[in-house]
Amino acid sequence: METLKKVIFGIAVFLVLFLAFGYLLPKQVEVSRSIDMHATTWQIHPYVDNLERWKNWMPWNKEMDPSVKYTFSGAKRGQGARMSWSSDKMGSGELTITKSAKRAGVWYSIYFHEGHMESLGSLTYQPVPNGTKVIWKDIMEMGNNPINRYFGLLLDAMLGADFETGLAKLKEVVEKSSIGKAQ
Repeated sequence: METLKKVIFGIAVFLVLFLAFGYLLPKQVEVSRSIDMHATTWQIHPYVDNLERWKNWMPWNKEMDPSVKYTFSGAKRGQGARMSWSSDKMGSGELTITKSAKRAGVWYSIYFHEGHMESLGSLTYQPVPNGTKVIWKDIMEMGNNPINRYFGLLLDAMLGADFETGLAKLKEVVEKSSIGKAQ
């Protein structure tokens, strides 16, 4: 009986420490990746500013989940453009472009329905000697739930790999394209 009490006490102490440490973890997590492209912002921007073109390069597409369905609404491109999705594997949510500038990039907000989570992101441009650096960044609020904050520790590894895949595909698509070459 004494051993059982020690085990229960040990489990209780572990749970209290686990939750307490969870509250010490960051409330906000940032994931960021970048890639250099041999292209101008004028060549890159049409693929970033138009959500219907995201399917050409983003990692969350029909290859990842054939059941995904996209709906586009709002503006055709730029501020106010909205993309909603639903899928068996990726869940559902919506992305809205909140700001767009040809020389600077695109800023957006995302709402994931299942997790009731929101994030803010951007794809921004910086000049480099042989073209443009594209920086993909996402900032997610983990809230006051300590379990969500532990999840935040994994976010960079999970999303970072997808960002790298998406940026590599964007580079491939943009560098093969003729959009904007005359500008």
